[in-house]
Amino acid sequence: MTAIEVNGLEKSFGERHVLRQLSFSVPEGSLTAILGPSGSGKTTLLRTIAGLERADGGTVALGGRVVDGSGVFVPPERRLIGYVPQEGALFPHLNVVSNIAFGLEHGRRWRRPGADDERVRELLDVTGLTGLERRLPHQLSGGERQRVALARALAPSSGIVLLDEPLSSLDAELRTSLRLELVDVLRRSSATAVLVTHDQDEALSMSDSIVLLRQGTIVQQAGPVELYGRPATPEAARFVGYSNLLRGRIERGAARCSLGWVRLDLADVPPDGTAVEILVRPEQIRLVDAGANGSAADGVVARRDFHGHDVLLRVRLDGGPGEDVIVRLRGPEAPGVGQHVRLQADAAAAAWPLP
Repeated sequence: MTAIEVNGLEKSFGERHVLRQLSFSVPEGSLTAILGPSGSGKTTLLRTIAGLERADGGTVALGGRVVDGSGVFVPPERRLIGYVPQEGALFPHLNVVSNIAFGLEHGRRWRRPGADDERVRELLDVTGLTGLERRLPHQLSGGERQRVALARALAPSSGIVLLDEPLSSLDAELRTSLRLELVDVLRRSSATAVLVTHDQDEALSMSDSIVLLRQGTIVQQAGPVELYGRPATPEAARFVGYSNLLRGRIERGAARCSLGWVRLDLADVPPDGTAVEILVRPEQIRLVDAGANGSAADGVVARRDFHGHDVLLRVRLDGGPGEDVIVRLRGPEAPGVGQHVRLQADAAAAAWPLP
């Protein structure tokens, strides 16, 4: 079943066109990430779904019911959507229980006696906040505050939660651990979630589906594995993960480029003679011995960036027009700057014909 359906959504502020004919759907119980650079329209899209902005065109439907468009506008408080802003926005004078219970205020008249207390206790358990009930926000860690904000958003039991870069203000270590916690809480509560982020690692690791936005339009909607491995355009390839985009030509079903012969892992390989731009991810390139057989390319390490778990090398290829490639290797086996290396590509992730 579809929880959120967006069709032909348009939104402008004055003469600035922010959202352009956006259409996508969010299945019930899933987590969809809205990914894109600053200014791509991510937060405006989220606020329009929530009812905090009104669409100029198109429709937004929740659970099959249109809430914006076609002459209908349901105000945000009647959509019963949970919303988690960037900083959590907890009430500093209210303790954990009171902050969570605030999300239940709307609709109290039709809730049976005692239901609010039961719901708060359930959310304390689901979010791992049991034992912290009487603490004020300033007595909580950053991760605990975000869990309180999430519990408050889940409180109305609408089943839909919108998260606007909820981890952006946290340090790197806490952000990584809280990703797992947030996903676990959302799964346990059977919620449908839409996460806005500019962090590709967040989108790839947390979501079931990613909507990639650029300048108010959808570049691609796909699962994390497909978006990374089969980007629809070179633009998508550049934004998601490190990429080597190399010009080449199709010969005998493979691509010949500055890395030598590269096998194309594609369902439909372009005809021989076609000029193409191919995507080779850094982890698809390996070091080979100088005397290794097969197609390979020689170069010099121009830069070495150590990341702990791996190293990214920028290698300047010999004989080409100053073409560089990025190679990802495990730290212990990575050569240093100035060393000569021989590279071989296992396969290209994608290829696009050049005009």
